Amino acid sequence: MKREELEKLGLTKEQIDAVMGIHGADVEAHKAVLKGRDDDLAALRQDVAAKETQITDLAGQLKKRDEDMKALQKDAGASAELQTKLADLQGKYDGDTKALQAKLEQQRYDYAAEQLFVGVPFASKLARKAAIEEFKGKGYKLTEDGKSFVGADGYIDALKKDDPAAFLPEKPPEPKEAEPAPPAFTKPLGGGDGGVGAKGFFTGGGLNFVRTPPTK
Repeated sequence: MKREELEKLGLTKEQIDAVMGIHGADVEAHKAVLKGRDDDLAALRQDVAAKETQITDLAGQLKKRDEDMKALQKDAGASAELQTKLADLQGKYDGDTKALQAKLEQQRYDYAAEQLFVGVPFASKLARKAAIEEFKGKGYKLTEDGKSFVGADGYIDALKKDDPAAFLPEKPPEPKEAEPAPPAFTKPLGGGDGGVGAKGFFTGGGLNFVRTPPTK
């Protein structure tokens, strides 16, 4: 707004001064408002810039964390795979150890069973083998020292009684040799005073000494 325009409207100098004063005050007030808005906008821009910086930093941190997480997941996967392999190997080792222990225990049991029948007069190798297998099937427990079986006392004697044909017959006792008969004494024959008679008798001391041949 200009003074010339007011003069054309027929306003007096006083009226024009008053109008210009009011207009000037409005203009200054408007400028002040605009300046305040500019200041607020500048502050807002600074805040936005700061926030953008923070966002950029956070984005970088998130990216780094994602990379670290992927690396951890990769390591965890490798570790899990390794743990699985170790678990498989441990399971195989335990299984092999258990199987070997069972095999050793079975060999120890079989050896003790073989020793139990050593010297038993079986009628054949087949009979001996069948007797040992039957014994092992009874499930007798081996003692800790591995030398005998719990509850197996008298087993062989019972087996001989139940199946005598599986064993060789016992040999009868051999007859004792007959002892020679003691010499016999008789009275002298013919009243001689000793010497050898015609029949081979030896006489002396008033008795005939006759050696009797051993009986058969």
